[in-house]
Amino acid sequence: MITLGREAVSVHRLVQAVARTPDPRSPYRRPKSVRAARREASELLLHALHDNAVEEQSTWSFRQQVLPHIEAFLTAGDPVEDRPDTAVILDYAVDQLSGDRGTANGSRAVGYAERALEARRKHVIGGRLHPSHGFTQRRLAQALRSAGELDRAIALLEHEAPRGWWGGPKASVSTSPSGARGELATCYMERGQPERAIPLLEQEYDGWAGRLGEIAPRTLTARSNLAYAYREDGRFEQAIALFERVLSNSAEVRGELHPDTLLVRHNLAVSYMLAYDTDRAVALHERNLRDREQVLGQRHPTVLVSRYALALAVEQSGEPDQAIPLLERNMADATGSYDEHHPELNYWRHALSQMLLKVREPDRALTLHEKTLTSLARSLGSHHLDVIQVRADFAETWIETGHPERAVQALTKSLRQAEESLGQRHATTTSIRMTLADALRRSGEAARAVPLAEQALWDALESEAPDHPFALAARLTCGRAYREAGDLERAGAMVADALRRAEVQLRPHHPLTLLARGDLARVDAARGEIPHAVSALRSVLAESEAFLGARVELTRKIRQWLDEIEGRAADETAKGTSALAIPDQ
Repeated sequence: MITLGREAVSVHRLVQAVARTPDPRSPYRRPKSVRAARREASELLLHALHDNAVEEQSTWSFRQQVLPHIEAFLTAGDPVEDRPDTAVILDYAVDQLSGDRGTANGSRAVGYAERALEARRKHVIGGRLHPSHGFTQRRLAQALRSAGELDRAIALLEHEAPRGWWGGPKASVSTSPSGARGELATCYMERGQPERAIPLLEQEYDGWAGRLGEIAPRTLTARSNLAYAYREDGRFEQAIALFERVLSNSAEVRGELHPDTLLVRHNLAVSYMLAYDTDRAVALHERNLRDREQVLGQRHPTVLVSRYALALAVEQSGEPDQAIPLLERNMADATGSYDEHHPELNYWRHALSQMLLKVREPDRALTLHEKTLTSLARSLGSHHLDVIQVRADFAETWIETGHPERAVQALTKSLRQAEESLGQRHATTTSIRMTLADALRRSGEAARAVPLAEQALWDALESEAPDHPFALAARLTCGRAYREAGDLERAGAMVADALRRAEVQLRPHHPLTLLARGDLARVDAARGEIPHAVSALRSVLAESEAFLGARVELTRKIRQWLDEIEGRAADETAKGTSALAIPDQ
């Protein structure tokens, strides 16, 4: 039960529990002795946390060593006896456990945050008015968010805003950035409302820049957070410009290999990928992966995140076969470090299942997909946003690989769950409705697809500006449904309107702009205007190959449309017939 080693003493946890339990009858476990030992343990833990902060040790490796001791200390102690020093230890536990979203750790983090809040309320002079109360409230909101209780987190932050601790109009800048304002903005973005987060983050950035200057570390963090919100809102050019500026300043102020610089470079690479600048995304992800491996080692969590992001960028470039080994290595390296049901592991498994489906390995893909759904439902709940999204994403991959009929059932279930859990007009609900309309249309059920596409467009216009990329995508979905249903007049008008808006709002070679031009050419082909359609598609194909790449999904799709129209035109010409029907692919 007790093992003496050269450098340490190992004690079985049951023996530890007994030793920590006061017993007036035992000369070794009198309440006074246990309280003294607890104070000493508290001091040792506080010293360890302080030394780690000063020396900037690896957060992950330090956590692996110290967190079990902290949890044993907190479990053995009576919350009634918690004091401000205990609250500091509780804060660290909350910060570490909140990183494991949706797991049991998130619920433990909530309990610790509530316990820290009560300790400060009882023992800190000023109670709710003391600044530490505000920071503890922010930690509680963060823990609630990590546990999936987003509504409670938002209600807490919005309710406490008038009290002033969160950084209201008259609050000190020092209490606002990186505090409840940023946490509230994060909650809004996770709810799919980046437009509500952006004003908060703009205020935060202005506050730090005005007080500390443009290249102060906290200002750089605030600017990076704002860039992230722009990206989530689909404003990729603004996001990229901000991230590029932050990266340059961060490398100058912090150094090329500082973790914050590497994080900014990662976010910039992701922004390139979302803007379909795939070559730059792959190059930047490769560089970031090398640097993170050099600084942190092969199996550090952020190294695994970099490898996952690189795999997605490589897959977007049209090479899923080269992305698969990257994900398989992540799965192997995560063994022993991640619980089988850890969210990150499930996201890698989900991406791998989609790529396997694309390279024609459906059996392996389905096995992984079902394992992912089961695991996510166990850790997050069957109606969690991530569970709904994973099922919808996999169904969309069935559509892309030419099996829309297999997608309809899964998308119907996902849509029903999204409507129940997220609401009729949540962005995810609308997106799934659009995908289901596409699946039905490609399955030959255009009559069912049209009302779904119209509803999706209506919901998108209710939640977004008319020229927002999401609204443009909904217009194109609706136009395709009209075309497949034979309503070419409405199809042409809808697609032409989307193209006009895309050319004004987005760059000429943005994927949505190219897609709208391709869709308009297909409407022309369905009208019998074959030469014009072929000419338009050849032009779109050339630009897609030049600006997006020859192997990306959109380029391959445009090439397929062109081949089919040219082939069918040749067949009809050979038959001496002018009638031409253009099926969807």
